[in-house]
Amino acid sequence: FAILNYDYFSTDAEKVKKYLIENLSVLSFNEEVFTKKIVLEGKCIKSSSEGFNKNLSFVKFIRRNESLITEKTLCNYKLYGIDKEGNSTCQTANDIYEDNVLLCSFMKELWLPDNIIYKLDSTYDKEGIATSFLKEKFGVKTINSLPEEAVIIRDNLKQIISYLDSSEKIIAFYNFLSAHTEILTEVKKSVDFAELPYIDENGNICKSEDEGVVYYIHSTTACETIDGREWL
Repeated sequence: FAILNYDYFSTDAEKVKKYLIENLSVLSFNEEVFTKKIVLEGKCIKSSSEGFNKNLSFVKFIRRNESLITEKTLCNYKLYGIDKEGNSTCQTANDIYEDNVLLCSFMKELWLPDNIIYKLDSTYDKEGIATSFLKEKFGVKTINSLPEEAVIIRDNLKQIISYLDSSEKIIAFYNFLSAHTEILTEVKKSVDFAELPYIDENGNICKSEDEGVVYYIHSTTACETIDGREWL
């Protein structure tokens, strides 16, 4: 979008305005028209993401015109969220979650990648922007239960698997699933579940794409049979 140069209206301003509106589809600006024609068509996604101050100004504009915006219409727009390392970055609103105890505990999990979920930047609240407003219009989410965590893990399992690059992370993830059977049940629905890596008796990470690898449950019999067999 663009605003016409003032020089167009230096002479016979009203006549020029009328001609532009009636013949060239130029719009007379007001916030309602701007919201419907520009904001709701996604034309401010990039510009409203260029720094926190711009983003905050945009959010305040939306709040001023919230009656024109239906529930979660702006979920493709971006807001600022805090990652696991405590950094505030601009992310799609649909990946940002309301700050609560369950979310903070979840984000501390060793096996969880840095770029899956983000905690809503508290600066919005300090600037008078209610979290309930951001949830309603931008689709900011809330984790209230373990089943909601399960869906996040299931939907991002491929990325989580790529992040499991150490025995510590792998063991932590398996321990987490073992401790939460309801989460395990949901995560097993993912087509990527079979790709989960394992750790062999020597501490090596084995992945499903390793050609010819057959996994056995650890047992005394298995170890006695396999250890020392040079032909294996």
